[in-house]
Amino acid sequence: MAEYKCAYCGEIKKRKLSEVKKHKNNFCNIDCFNKWQRKIAERVKVICATCGKPKYIVRSKYEDNKKGNFFCNIKCRGAFQANTYKEGKIKVKCSYCGKEKIVRKGFFTHDPNRKYFCNRQCSCRYKIDLKTNQINKYDNKSKIIIQCTYCGKEKSLRYDHYIRNKKRMFYCNKECERLYNNVQVICHFCKKPKTIYKCLYELSDNKIFYCNKECFNNDIKLNPKGTVDKLKVQCAYCGKDKYITQVYMDENKEGYYFCDLKCLGKWRSINKRGELAFNWINGASYEPYPISFTEQLREYIRQKDGYKCQKCGRTQDENISKYKEALSVHHIDYDKDNINIDNLISLCKLCHCQSSAEAAREQWQKYCKYMTWFRKQWLHILEVKKLEVA
Repeated sequence: MAEYKCAYCGEIKKRKLSEVKKHKNNFCNIDCFNKWQRKIAERVKVICATCGKPKYIVRSKYEDNKKGNFFCNIKCRGAFQANTYKEGKIKVKCSYCGKEKIVRKGFFTHDPNRKYFCNRQCSCRYKIDLKTNQINKYDNKSKIIIQCTYCGKEKSLRYDHYIRNKKRMFYCNKECERLYNNVQVICHFCKKPKTIYKCLYELSDNKIFYCNKECFNNDIKLNPKGTVDKLKVQCAYCGKDKYITQVYMDENKEGYYFCDLKCLGKWRSINKRGELAFNWINGASYEPYPISFTEQLREYIRQKDGYKCQKCGRTQDENISKYKEALSVHHIDYDKDNINIDNLISLCKLCHCQSSAEAAREQWQKYCKYMTWFRKQWLHILEVKKLEVA
């Protein structure tokens, strides 16, 4: 058992330790709790300390205000603070440069060992000196003699600037900095000089540069080999010459190169057929369909699906105009002997070719099963609505 004091009546009572609320108000019963809430909700009349106008505030705010000063709004509070702290100001010295600064007396009396600074620069410089153990060794005006990294001339520099420069790269002026960081190169097309950054010059492997895009495009027109050193190869289908980079040649493991996608497609239709095809599954596509899988059954499935591909939504007329054939009827479980109506679905030629890939068969089975289930549910809802209307 633990003793506690009621927040409203002040009586001391005992209760289980688990029921006593720590750092919160405890009460005897519900009546004390309700009375305490009404007391807090009561509003107290106060007077503004600057303009003297009356104001009503909640009792809890009245009890929490220890100073006893109340204000109408932010303007009255600002005017009151300006009048009270106008006379109470003190001069202090900056902890870094030693200049005098005026602060409120309240700040000084609250923490007499506090460090003051003129502005943010002095505070940053003080922190830098604190890290390097160089406090008060150099003043703000003290300077160091350094050498220019480009021309080698001597120059005086402030100590805090010397500490901030981590690379220790110093220059006389902007011209020395530009000459040190830039490199002069010659345009590969027009042979005019041009200045570029030294880092770009070092990153370039072939050391070929241009003035602008015009020089680059003109060089491509005159030189079919291209701007970069390229290698000459032949198209595996038509035999035409083509220029490729060394990186592209290293990435190509098969060693076949083509002019464009048309040559690639024609070459694959000849050389990647049968067992060499990427989607070859022991010749399953060459197995015969059962006799009952007739054209009438396929037409019934297309009609049931609304003459639309159940994956992309392409109509039969669009499929005929593009591929010159009607919609394909796909077996969901990839079993040709299973000609159940729930196992058949309409697909366009493109989607039907994608479904034949061995890696994507599980995903296609899940999708097609969901579409057949959704179609059944939708037809059931339509029938129920027709019966309700009738």
